[in-house]
Amino acid sequence: MTVIVLSIVVLLLMLSLIAQSGFNLRPFVTPDTAAETLLLYALSTLNFLAFVTVLFVLLRNVIKLVRERRGARPGSKFKSRLVSYAIGLSLLPALLLFFFAFGLLNRSIDRWFGEPARQIVDDAKAIEESYFKKEEAELASIARAIARSLSISSRSDYHSAAFEQQLKQEMNEYNLALARVYANDQRITVQSDQKQVEPEIAETLAAAEAYSLTVGDPFTGRDEGDSPLAIYVIAGIRVSDSARDPRLLILAREFPPELTARAANITEQHENFHSLLGKIKRIKAIYILLLGAVTLLLIFSASWLALYVARGITVPIQALAEATDRVAHGDFASPVEVVAEDELAALVKSFNQMAAQLAENRERLERAAEDLSRTNLALDDRRRYIETVLESLSTGVISTDADMGVATINVAALFDLEGG
Repeated sequence: MTVIVLSIVVLLLMLSLIAQSGFNLRPFVTPDTAAETLLLYALSTLNFLAFVTVLFVLLRNVIKLVRERRGARPGSKFKSRLVSYAIGLSLLPALLLFFFAFGLLNRSIDRWFGEPARQIVDDAKAIEESYFKKEEAELASIARAIARSLSISSRSDYHSAAFEQQLKQEMNEYNLALARVYANDQRITVQSDQKQVEPEIAETLAAAEAYSLTVGDPFTGRDEGDSPLAIYVIAGIRVSDSARDPRLLILAREFPPELTARAANITEQHENFHSLLGKIKRIKAIYILLLGAVTLLLIFSASWLALYVARGITVPIQALAEATDRVAHGDFASPVEVVAEDELAALVKSFNQMAAQLAENRERLERAAEDLSRTNLALDDRRRYIETVLESLSTGVISTDADMGVATINVAALFDLEGG
């Protein structure tokens, strides 16, 4: 019963691994917390221990069969032969299935990570990068256009309400999320009325400011903010071409929301693909171990089934052999009490009936022998009585048998014969 339960547990665990590998059930088995990771490791450890236990039970059964065969135990030869046949019959298709599945997996994995698939993933990533570069270049051009229009004003105009109003108009025209002007060691930041994005992209804004001040070249980049579903393209330039003019203009525009999810998906799939590309050997090794475990489970199931069938045959036969030996020694009072099925059950029932009949016939013969013995004793007593009576008679008496031979003769008859 323990072996059956263990086999069912191992089979369910392996089916779960096959389902995870074949159908990619990531939402159900991907660990998101430390507790889930610990649970996943516990299940993996349980699967490994069950695999080792099955292997140990299989080896134990084989060693037990060898010891029984060497000890000439009744039924051991038949049991070992049946198990050998079962393992042999299951080993050939299991090995064929193993090598076929191994070759199919190798070819499939090579195709999954082949040059066409790699080229498609890399091209998708390149298209994404090109689109971002285009957005950054366009935003840099917008920044130059706004800087040219703002450079007409004097520096004192940067703190006026008119300047902020003009900057807001430019932001609305180009659909900008943020505009920052750095002048006279002060920062004037104007944001869109729809969303305050400055806290989300503060680091990139600081990097753009530092780069444009120190290097002098235009800065372009992007920031995902606090959410991967919101990407901001950032560009920063000097307001004028003079190296002595430290005025800067930094713009931020949100990437089109309908493309943000696709861009994030492309990036994720690109990273996953190249991550798996570096683990091809490990993936193949995992699949080989999984196929080996399934093959071993098939062989173990075949051997266990053969042992079960052999036990159902050899145990009744061994019980019948022992009962036959007892009957040969005159013990008819011990019937065969063993669980058997089909024809063996009928054979056990017939043997018990035969033993019961033999016991009954023996009792009958014993009673007949006792009756015969008592009859013989009575006849002997009567014969001795008649002989005594004949000896006491004075008249000679001679009795003959069926062949006219002398059966008995008394003393008086002998005297008469001698006197005559």
